[in-house]
Amino acid sequence: MGYDYRPFSTDFYRFIQGVYQSMGATDTVRMICAMHLITGKIGRPGSSPFSITGQATAMSNREAGASSALAGYRNYYNPDHVGELEDLWNIDRGKIPPHKPTVITSNRDYQDINSHVEMMRNGELSLFWIQCTNPAVTLPDLNKLYSYMDFDNPDRPYIVVQDIYEPMECTHFADMFLPAAMWGEKTGVYTCSERKVNLGRQAVLPAGHELRKDGFGAYADLEITRMVAEKITSMDKRFADKDGNSLVSFDSYEEAFEE
Repeated sequence: MGYDYRPFSTDFYRFIQGVYQSMGATDTVRMICAMHLITGKIGRPGSSPFSITGQATAMSNREAGASSALAGYRNYYNPDHVGELEDLWNIDRGKIPPHKPTVITSNRDYQDINSHVEMMRNGELSLFWIQCTNPAVTLPDLNKLYSYMDFDNPDRPYIVVQDIYEPMECTHFADMFLPAAMWGEKTGVYTCSERKVNLGRQAVLPAGHELRKDGFGAYADLEITRMVAEKITSMDKRFADKDGNSLVSFDSYEEAFEE
């Protein structure tokens, strides 16, 4: 993060999730707004707070369909877009479930989708798979979260932690830990705040690569997802395509990008 207190500067004040994913987020945001008013940075060209909101994961997840749209920003309400994906993935028409709008509001009377934390509290969540984040540090009201994830809670979900570091806070609650490769240990693309798609090339082998023959070592996220998908397909054909194959069938990072 950078500060610039010169009046009428055109420099941005940049901040990331640490500002608003914390117990003191409201006070911190108020401080940022007050600082911009004091230094005359409100309403001037090129001067404003600039939130870099986890772009490498947030933008990339949206492009892959992990948001309010289908993969490649295809429209949930367009039957041609839905059918195109069902044909591409070799699944029956109608397999992709209907989509309904998610109400974004603080009024609980209008919320029809509970958060994962709320589902854990109610015993409604059977599996909690944590990747690329550490909710045991970043979420508010950690005492409640810890009680829901605690091994003494009979309603706790099965918790999988997939990370490049160990130990880290979430591993205290993990039933299974999956070691993942970090950015320099795998090839892939990521989208940043200026909306450019950046290519990251593998520089070194993942940690423990020489132990893979014995079932150990770190793997890239795509490899882990593919292995899990293949295992689920072998156990339950509801998660297979029309030919009985895994839905995650990429043999290379290029194939995933092309889709």
